[in-house]
Amino acid sequence: MKNQASNSPLVSIIMPVYNAGDFLVEAIESIRKQAYKNWELIAVNDGSSDNSWIILKKLAKEDKRIKIFNLKKNYGLGYAANFAIKKAKGKLLARFDADDIMPKNRLKLQVNYLLKNPSIVAVGGQCIMIDEKNKKIGKKTFPLTDKEIRKMAFVMMSLQAGAMMINKINLPKDFEFYSTNHPYFEDHELLFKLLLLGTVANLPNTLLYYRQHSDNSTKRVSAKKIFFSLLKLRAEAIIKGLTPDFKGIIINLAQLILVFFLPEKIIKKLYFFLRITLNKSFILKKVSKRKANIYKYRLSPGY
Repeated sequence: MKNQASNSPLVSIIMPVYNAGDFLVEAIESIRKQAYKNWELIAVNDGSSDNSWIILKKLAKEDKRIKIFNLKKNYGLGYAANFAIKKAKGKLLARFDADDIMPKNRLKLQVNYLLKNPSIVAVGGQCIMIDEKNKKIGKKTFPLTDKEIRKMAFVMMSLQAGAMMINKINLPKDFEFYSTNHPYFEDHELLFKLLLLGTVANLPNTLLYYRQHSDNSTKRVSAKKIFFSLLKLRAEAIIKGLTPDFKGIIINLAQLILVFFLPEKIIKKLYFFLRITLNKSFILKKVSKRKANIYKYRLSPGY
């Protein structure tokens, strides 16, 4: 293990933490069990009101690779992630959420891929969706090639944030990872920034167990506000040089018209329908009516 650590690049795992106490131990244990050992975890407690900070302090004492920081109030995912990135020492950055689980080979597969493909800016992978009890409830399948990832980016997130690894060598020194311009779509905005810089990819392997539960639903905000924020983000990406395909243009125009004219309640229902029907990459097994409400109103990637 020592030889691997000395000859392999350091991976800095960026993990914002907000009220993730119920799943935090399992998330971090999945990091500690990684086949690839040369990593550091930068965990930023973003003003949690539960026992997250207590858990982080305990785990940090058990493993020196775990670096923890405590923010006195909740600033949001983008701020916490930027804070962690500034503390990171690794040339490779791996995003990870505090309620998800890493398969044992995730870091190893991504590091090997980036070493063999040094021009790649970022690489993701496939996701299995799980519930509070780790039961598999569905999957999210992402395109593998840069071309298909770019097309899908104008319809939905085409590189799962929590499964992303970024090669910092291919970024400008003044690169701004997260901004406050789109508070519901920080990760989607980052994806567009990375696409403007160079080539990205997804591995065919499952690199994330993506947890769905009631506490990680979007805050009670206007669905119209969320949709308009996303459409604005996509428009800005086009202005900066990214080009959607014909399907992406039609879908965005349809969304703009529907969101403008339809009432709030119908928009929420329509969002879930479109996400399942139009985007074949998102597959959800049948769940009970109670659980269905958990996923139905998840309008943006939360913590």
